[in-house]
Amino acid sequence: MKSKNKSKNKIISILIPSRNRYKLLKECLYSIFNSVHNIANVEIIVRLDDDDPSLKKYFKKIDLLSHLSVKVIKGERYGYSRVTTYFDEMIPLSKGDIILPFSDDSFIWDHPSCKGWEVDLEKFRGKKLLIRSKSLPMFTRSFYKEMGKFSQLTCAFDTGLPGIAKAKGMYIDYKCIICTQEIHGTD
Repeated sequence: MKSKNKSKNKIISILIPSRNRYKLLKECLYSIFNSVHNIANVEIIVRLDDDDPSLKKYFKKIDLLSHLSVKVIKGERYGYSRVTTYFDEMIPLSKGDIILPFSDDSFIWDHPSCKGWEVDLEKFRGKKLLIRSKSLPMFTRSFYKEMGKFSQLTCAFDTGLPGIAKAKGMYIDYKCIICTQEIHGTD
């Protein structure tokens, strides 16, 4: 009975905070869609600030991308320095066994080695792990439950968290086939 529920869960939840950068977000979403083997394996949650000047534009255009399984939420603006607060807000709304914090200026390369990356990560489902690839910190839902809210950590999310995970024996350095690039641009 338990395995039936597990098979219905998404493998990956991709969490993307975004603000006033619709064009970058659109490219980011399409890169995800074009790189996965089966979009049913992936859930995408986009988090927007409720005071974002382009909020109506986002919602109007995101509706056009509904085939990508994109869920859009909005809430209070925290700013870039509190990006972990955005992730903490999105994680309880997500269903994936593996959580991938992403940014709207990141893209998955359109390369044959990147196709179907989400299926490759299925072997980590149900384990307490921080999965560190070359550029992306991913973690299992069990790891998040063990660690607690990331916004309460006293270390950097992308650099300090792997050290904590290593010390607890919950770390794996995985040669993941996800290839990304960050633009760091504004829209």
